[in-house]
Amino acid sequence: MGFDDNALNDLVRNAIVATRQLLKRGNLASADQRLAGLEIALKLYHGRPEDEDRIRLIVIRLDQTDQGALGSMLFDRRLFCTTLEPDKDDPVRCQIPAGVYPIKPFSGTKFKNTLEIVVPGHTAVLFHNGSLERHSTMCVLVGYVPTYLSEGGRKLRAIIDSRRAYKQFQAEVVPQIQPGDQAAFINCYLGRNA
Repeated sequence: MGFDDNALNDLVRNAIVATRQLLKRGNLASADQRLAGLEIALKLYHGRPEDEDRIRLIVIRLDQTDQGALGSMLFDRRLFCTTLEPDKDDPVRCQIPAGVYPIKPFSGTKFKNTLEIVVPGHTAVLFHNGSLERHSTMCVLVGYVPTYLSEGGRKLRAIIDSRRAYKQFQAEVVPQIQPGDQAAFINCYLGRNA
């Protein structure tokens, strides 16, 4: 699945609409943050600056609620899957701060043949399968379809088809990662929350 011009145009159009709404409400700081995230995403999509030559994975966070941050992951500039991470204000879980981090192969007792994101002060921050925010403690969940799941009368933000996405991640992404490769995490929120 490619990250084609239509998908890029939709990303830009939605970011512009959301930024205009923030500007109308006088929320200049959030509008500036949203524009900066979009600018970084476009730079990474259109060409690699020399100092970012080893960025192989890009997680673009598109929407955030108290049920997690929903995003899209690009692998070598092509749309690969949907992601779900803890939200930035979760009192129990942590969200990886926006930025660029080294990645390296990881194989543990629970998650084998995956990648670890080297976040200072943390260990075993991984890409793995899971459907709900609670399935992650700072890790990045991979899936294909963003949706909601019902649980105890509540609708919870979720991603589904996660096992298939994780198997594809293990087969296509993990074997291609080399020492020095990196992952970028970009806040480019298109929804209400930034």
